[in-house]
Amino acid sequence: MYVNAALKKVLGKTDSQIIGRTDDDFFSPELADSYRAEDQEVMAGGKTIADRVWLVPDASGALNWFVSTKTPLKDRKGKAIGIAGAMQDVQKTGAVLGPYEQMSEVVQYVAEHYAEKVTVDQLAELAHLSTSQFTRQFNRLFQMTPARYLTRIRINAACSLLTRTDLDLASIADRCGFHDASHFVKQFKKQMGQTPGHYRSG
Repeated sequence: MYVNAALKKVLGKTDSQIIGRTDDDFFSPELADSYRAEDQEVMAGGKTIADRVWLVPDASGALNWFVSTKTPLKDRKGKAIGIAGAMQDVQKTGAVLGPYEQMSEVVQYVAEHYAEKVTVDQLAELAHLSTSQFTRQFNRLFQMTPARYLTRIRINAACSLLTRTDLDLASIADRCGFHDASHFVKQFKKQMGQTPGHYRSG
């Protein structure tokens, strides 16, 4: 068994640190659950899921877009017994996002302004859609609401600050767009499955 270089770079781990582990060891509970749900969908349906876009955090906590394709591996009787998957970095490969392109300005805006007050109305305007149309389309494309996406971006920024700085929780909360430290702690625990303090010490 071995791990390809691209995955090791994303996770910031070696072969021995990855082999035998699960998604729960490297990603937030929410993201790990989503990966498993997709795997189960491929296994149960016995059909390939192609060109699905995922937002994946790297070792530093930065979020990057990947296009994923998973296909079932079948035995001689046609029963799914495993999965073969591949992911392409959208920016590095120049992969065509099709309908996702309409959201590119939204994604860029959130990446640059997550520490500020950001509303769904603002994001809808960037996508040239009504608020209701934008919310429906965003949810359909990314399997999450715009509000959850914004929270995920903020939490990943907080993860980076927790591991790379000695800032206190109040300062980190403020820098990542949370209105107070208690709200930050609540959202962090919901997303990451542990408190900011435990994440930092780990």
